[in-house]
Amino acid sequence: MKRSYFFIFKDKYWMHDLIREMGREIVSSEKPGKRSRLWDRELALNVIRQKQGTDQVLAINLRGCKEHLTGKEFDGMSNLRFLNLGGDGAKLCGKFRNFRTNLLRLRWHVMAYP
Repeated sequence: MKRSYFFIFKDKYWMHDLIREMGREIVSSEKPGKRSRLWDRELALNVIRQKQGTDQVLAINLRGCKEHLTGKEFDGMSNLRFLNLGGDGAKLCGKFRNFRTNLLRLRWHVMAYP
């Protein structure tokens, strides 16, 4: 059996947990609004609410967030490519006309209730 730090399975890229954590440590040394990836939900919400996000933000993880978010809160993040709203939490409110078209992936699982 071959072992690898990176591999492709069913058209998805996977990496070893240690490589992921090492990358997160490197990114976490930057100021929150200037980080390329915001993986910590509370930190990401602070950056969004205080409008500290810059064009350097590429990915935001808000999985499990139960906040109401508007398009205006994302205005400074013109290069945002990945937004994970995951779970049944975050709600998008208002108009998103000015929401940047650089967004390549929106992960937003909405649970249906009977």
